[in-house]
Amino acid sequence: PAARRAIAKASRDVVCVSFASAAPDAYADPANFTATGFTIERAEVSPNEPRDILLTLAEPLAADASYSLKFSDPLYGTSKTLGFTTPRAALPAVFEGVDELAGYRLVNELNIPSGTLSYSANGANYRTDESRFLSSVTFDRVAYLLQLADKNGVTNWVWTSMDAFTPDLAKVGVPTMERKNVFQKYVTGLHVRAGTTGGAVAVQTGDFEQGNIEFWPYNYSVENAKSIPNASATAYDWGDKQSTTTAGYGSMQVHNYLNREVVWAFNHYNATACLGIGTQKTGSPDWTSADNAGSYTVRNLFVLVHETPLVPTSDKTFLLAPQDASVLYGDAPVVLRAYIPGAVSYQWRRNGEEIFGATAPSLEIPTDRRERASYDVIATFADGTFAVSAPAQVKVTRFGTFFGVF
Repeated sequence: PAARRAIAKASRDVVCVSFASAAPDAYADPANFTATGFTIERAEVSPNEPRDILLTLAEPLAADASYSLKFSDPLYGTSKTLGFTTPRAALPAVFEGVDELAGYRLVNELNIPSGTLSYSANGANYRTDESRFLSSVTFDRVAYLLQLADKNGVTNWVWTSMDAFTPDLAKVGVPTMERKNVFQKYVTGLHVRAGTTGGAVAVQTGDFEQGNIEFWPYNYSVENAKSIPNASATAYDWGDKQSTTTAGYGSMQVHNYLNREVVWAFNHYNATACLGIGTQKTGSPDWTSADNAGSYTVRNLFVLVHETPLVPTSDKTFLLAPQDASVLYGDAPVVLRAYIPGAVSYQWRRNGEEIFGATAPSLEIPTDRRERASYDVIATFADGTFAVSAPAQVKVTRFGTFFGVF
């Protein structure tokens, strides 16, 4: 299978190389990858996505920096160099106008090109895609921020959040054949904020009981297939119809149908993108056929989720749970262990973040650097339920006293 793209985790200590189909085990070897500017310590097939190889790095990459990575196929003798830009260290200034950021976590950042795209069939080329690395994030709301700046220097942005319409982190981004994230449905709790550096904002802001979304990677037609109120059966708007089930035009639209309004749209991502905030005044209300990506100098889409605590769904109890540890720099590694009857898999976390590759009943923590963190483990059972251990506090410090370690 062909290597499609490389992308770094938000922590910048893991890089995902994504392939067109399932990656053979032979690909999971650091020797197959030539890195420029960083060192690869380990390579493994992702436990979440068989098309992905996850590379653990010796040191985190710099934020907001460009890197390249060459993959040499050990089976077919071909090679491909993949360029990627690392995630930002913090959200950009455009988020300063958002009134409800607390508790939200960035999942995707997509810098949309002005040229020809092939996202419907081949997936989106995200700058940030945390769904490649995380599997146990739970959330109750999904949010999108679309930022567009025109050639006159005017920037417009819109933020929309809504109650979660899927529990799957991999399905909240751009609809593609790869992700199979097709949603044509009402959403509840629609919250809209917007801003501009010139003139009036293009959408009505506020809180609305309902909205609707049209997310699919297919072609579509004007028929109002879901009988959305206030929608036309003769124009592309907030009530259309999927007309194929193969990769095509693509639609990612959020609507305030109660106000007869398109909130924002990202269409035609199998060619030149159509982008818009608010209802288009001439032509199709939902920006279909606008093909206007080239009229903007900035075209950024951000996807976020509002995290909720991970609540265990099993009442089973750990017979062996991780214990607190406090040791000195250079001591023997700290080993945390867990056991619960019937568990089919384990996933260790550090400060609530999944640790890539840490899926054994034990976890070894090196003492060659300072550490002060909370570790726990999620145990999953064959019926899909899971249990979460109590956290263990681990400290690795450089100095000790007669009274102990500090």
